[in-house]
Amino acid sequence: SSSSSGGTSAVTGGAPSVGASAGASPTAGAPATGCAVWDAIPSGETLVAIGQDTGEIDAYSATFGAPGGVMLYTNVADLAGFGAEVNFGTGAQSLSHWSEQQAPLVIQLGVSLKKSVNGDACASDHLAAINSHALDGQLSSMAVELSALRRPVLLRFGYEFDNQDCHRYSPQAYAEAFRHFAQLFDTLGARNVQMVWHAWGGAPLDITPWYPGDEYVDLVGVSLFPLAELPGKVSGVAQFAEQHHKPLM
Repeated sequence: SSSSSGGTSAVTGGAPSVGASAGASPTAGAPATGCAVWDAIPSGETLVAIGQDTGEIDAYSATFGAPGGVMLYTNVADLAGFGAEVNFGTGAQSLSHWSEQQAPLVIQLGVSLKKSVNGDACASDHLAAINSHALDGQLSSMAVELSALRRPVLLRFGYEFDNQDCHRYSPQAYAEAFRHFAQLFDTLGARNVQMVWHAWGGAPLDITPWYPGDEYVDLVGVSLFPLAELPGKVSGVAQFAEQHHKPLM
């Protein structure tokens, strides 16, 4: 099952000047009307997405109006939350609930690569299965379902890839899996999906080994917490994004 921390995310608009991903370039193919993420986030403006409990987001919307987007989670192996409502311990969530809404919401989706062993959610991962193409059926189903949403999707593949407390992803295996995922989504025409390379940003803040390449990444993300404990955390990732001409989430 997926692990999640909850909260709010924000991304500042402005299409990348170079290197939009093969899986989700805003200029590649012909996305459905209104699906381009860069249309949803005008240059220089910021889109705020609220996550992830359905009831809490509905309550927020009733008070403040619909947010720019909603934040959800799933797992690469079982696509939890794509069909029936699911609860990862932080409240009920459902992709179908938001796909039926009239508001022009951006979907921000965290895709976990973790594989629980004997109740330990941090014990293993699905990287080998992704890279051997053993999970292509699940990945293809994800691409088809997300494409059918006719909404912009910001997809955080293997979020917080450098979080050594739990994820501990092999840099080489992770980068290979990211590239395969993006290429498969491109092949299946999921043009409304933007690929987010999302770092934890922990010390010593060397995230380069996990980078799959400019052509596969649309946005660079960073977790803000615990900001005070890690000086340079956000600024370091932001500098990486600027160097690679990517918007920051």
